[in-house]
Amino acid sequence: MLDPTPRGWTRPIRNIAAGIALPPAIGLLIATWPEAPARPPIVLRIDPNAAPRAVLLTLPRFGGSLADALIRARQERPFRSLQDLDDRVRGVGPATVARLRPLLRFDDTP
Repeated sequence: MLDPTPRGWTRPIRNIAAGIALPPAIGLLIATWPEAPARPPIVLRIDPNAAPRAVLLTLPRFGGSLADALIRARQERPFRSLQDLDDRVRGVGPATVARLRPLLRFDDTP
């Protein structure tokens, strides 16, 4: 009669071997599981002529005094472009303009 256990391993030994091999196998499966494709970040563009002070404060390099200066300048007349904002608001320079370019939009109507 044939021995039902391969290579003489008894059932308890096979269970122990499976118990030792199973956790690393599951770990490898989890580590190689394909991830969902990353979504591109949502970039909101704001209109500096209409944005409230709280929203302006979220812009990079914008503190309270710069936001207040922008609000005072837009009360005189609306901004037409990023260059117009740069010319009229003291404290906005080339570095700030470069950071704001993808974040601001200028509507034709105030």
